[in-house]
Amino acid sequence: MFLAPSNGEELRDMLYFAAGYNEGPIAIRYSRGSIGEGDMDISRPELFVPGRVQKIRNGRDVAIFALGDMVDSAINLHRLLGEEGIKASVVNILSIKPLDVSGIQKIIRNVPGFITMENGVLSGGIGEYILSAIDKESRSRFLFSAGFPDVFITHGKPEELFRKYSLDPESLRDRILQELVRKTPYDKRDKVRHISFRK
Repeated sequence: MFLAPSNGEELRDMLYFAAGYNEGPIAIRYSRGSIGEGDMDISRPELFVPGRVQKIRNGRDVAIFALGDMVDSAINLHRLLGEEGIKASVVNILSIKPLDVSGIQKIIRNVPGFITMENGVLSGGIGEYILSAIDKESRSRFLFSAGFPDVFITHGKPEELFRKYSLDPESLRDRILQELVRKTPYDKRDKVRHISFRK
């Protein structure tokens, strides 16, 4: 089993789940950095069920599937797209293995396009894994995967590296707008272009 929390509360819940799980090994991936300050009670976990994605924002224009610490970036991206008139769903993947294939496909079928976001190398990452697991109709709505190239990544603060490799919310917003124009039927492209390039 392979899990990826996006915050301290999810990490707490996964650790409690792992402590009582006796059916095989569990790996929990938590990215470098702080979990943030707050009034989290580590002694009062909530029930965690592996193999279920969590939709945390609703939208009908595009779906953003984010893994781990990229969920916060996806929420910022949702806000930026909203300012451009694009309504985005944000989905916290949470469980890499088992993967909620049916839940992912259900979300994809309600939007024209979707992307994946991960703080890791794209080759062999969650984006490739999702594309290999979903059906052909769902794959036809794929826009792109956001992640690092398979090269040496220099040291730096996460926000600096995200900007360098165009993984920051502003860069991803611009890329999504361009991809939506490309995927939109010709008779509806003028409306999307108006939204995308009105600045």
